[in-house]
Amino acid sequence: MSATTKKVGSNFVPFTVVAMLFAVFGFVTFATGGLNGILENTFNLPKGGWQSQMVFFAFFIATLASANASAWVVTKVGYKRGMSVGLFFIALGSFLFIPAAIYKSFFFFLGALFVTGVGNTMTQAAVNPYITILGPIESAARRISFMGIMNKFAGGLAPIILASAITFSPTATQDDKLSQISSTYVWITIVFVAAAVILLFVKMPEIENTSGSSSTDEEKVEGKLTDYPYLILGVLTLFLYVGIETMVMGQSKAMGEAFNMAEVHTKFYNALASYGLIIGYICGIVFIPKYLSQSKALALCAGSGIILSIAGLLVPADVTVTFPFINLVGLEQTTLMVPVKILIFAAMGFSCSLVWPAVWPLAMDGLGSYTKKAAGWMMLAVVGGAVYPVIWGIFNQNGMPNAAFFLSILSFVAIFYYGIAGYKAGKK
Repeated sequence: MSATTKKVGSNFVPFTVVAMLFAVFGFVTFATGGLNGILENTFNLPKGGWQSQMVFFAFFIATLASANASAWVVTKVGYKRGMSVGLFFIALGSFLFIPAAIYKSFFFFLGALFVTGVGNTMTQAAVNPYITILGPIESAARRISFMGIMNKFAGGLAPIILASAITFSPTATQDDKLSQISSTYVWITIVFVAAAVILLFVKMPEIENTSGSSSTDEEKVEGKLTDYPYLILGVLTLFLYVGIETMVMGQSKAMGEAFNMAEVHTKFYNALASYGLIIGYICGIVFIPKYLSQSKALALCAGSGIILSIAGLLVPADVTVTFPFINLVGLEQTTLMVPVKILIFAAMGFSCSLVWPAVWPLAMDGLGSYTKKAAGWMMLAVVGGAVYPVIWGIFNQNGMPNAAFFLSILSFVAIFYYGIAGYKAGKK
């Protein structure tokens, strides 16, 4: 069954809006990584332990609770209004940081992050299928690669903005720290409310992805997305991918600390992975689909991840390199000392880069009018970002930081399979 796309008017406005929303996802997700350290400091949690990893867990587990509901909302109100409702939920989650600070409750903060995660899930449940069908399915990975650059650029800004707005002096009390957090999130709330309202007044075509099948056929498969094995495998693939990308983008600093590196160096480690991601996105824009199919790009990225994972396990932890480094987002220059293990782990940013852009169109191909419902299933996979950091935090607390490489091998082997065979499972 081939998907055809019905478009209304120019794609410039919707493309621009979607690009801005991908930047929002990057900011919200990477801000969660920054909050990990901030809340760890504020509530005196063990460094790199499972308790502080609950910040990631609260944000990403919201997907499990809200993915199907998000797909239902998008089906009922359409893509654009679904995006706007999601932004309102992100604003609500940001607002809840204020009472969380007043009550001095770490678990209240986790609840606020959960609500933010619900908003992120709902917005992505509308945006990802929208950009997938906003043009030929064969070049969807190219469009999403461009969105990925916007996502990671905004994501790189998030920790810098948080670090600038929330800076704790050595003598700061818990009350001082909580006051800085709440005042910062007042402004973040205002920004997201404004974005949600503005989006309601932006004219965007409500694109429908139809399969060309008869209404009888549509009724026959309604509610039976399990009839599409390549979709189910796509959801599993995304689960494993989101888990390992969350590790690569958010735990390189904690891994450096586990290998006894000073904070003057480790504070830049999470940024290293963004270089590989951006290089991968640029490759996607240049090579897909003219020179490289989406499935082959996926397999190549996964293959590189398997090789890097094995190399990371074999290299001793005490082997380091020193080199000049510029943080592209903050334009901060320094001399960086990095264990080779961390460089290898960060290089997996390239291995992760084209997974999301390629799996979405491969898994959504041929679903026709069920695209919105399938998007909810795909968003369930984001819960991988809740699971991996907690698992690794348990191992890390018991002196086994190398567990990250075993998790990456598991992920990239599954991704490789999907790129060479899984995406064709059940297709006629």
